[in-house]
Amino acid sequence: MHCIALMEIKQYEHTYRMDTGEREEEEHVIFSLFIEKERWSQGGGGGLEFTLTSIDHELVLDALAVHDTKAAFDEAKELRLTTRVEKRDRRYRGPMVGELSEELNDEILDYLDERGIHNGFAEYVMAQAHYSEQMNYEHMLALMRKFAA
Repeated sequence: MHCIALMEIKQYEHTYRMDTGEREEEEHVIFSLFIEKERWSQGGGGGLEFTLTSIDHELVLDALAVHDTKAAFDEAKELRLTTRVEKRDRRYRGPMVGELSEELNDEILDYLDERGIHNGFAEYVMAQAHYSEQMNYEHMLALMRKFAA
C-alpha cells in the first residue's frame, strides 16, 4: 500500500482563530491513498486511488478512482502536484461519492478499515500534518535567524 498525503496550503483568511483560540472551521487534511494489489499489478493491472479527508480525526471518503493499467496507476501517483492535478482533471475520476448508494459507500469504508485505514489512521494523518507544519515553521525561523545574523 502506498499513501501520499497532499496537504493543502493554508489560506490564512480561512484559519482565523477566535478569542478562545479555537478555529472557526473544523480542522481537516485532504489526502490521497493508493492501494496496489501485487497479484493484479503483475498482470498489468493498476490499483485504486482514494481521495480522503481527515476532519477532526474522522475519516471521510471523497472520491474513488480505479486505474486499470500500471502506467495509469503510476501516473496518478506522480509526486509533482501541478502535473498530477492537470493529468487527474483530464481523466474520468469515478462517480461522486455522494451519488453512490449508502451500502456501497459503507462497503468501500469497510474495505479500507480491513486494511487499517480508519479513524485511527485519520488521527495519524492529522498528527503528521501538524508535525510537518511544525518542522516547516522551525525551518523558517532558523532561516530568519541566519538572515538576521
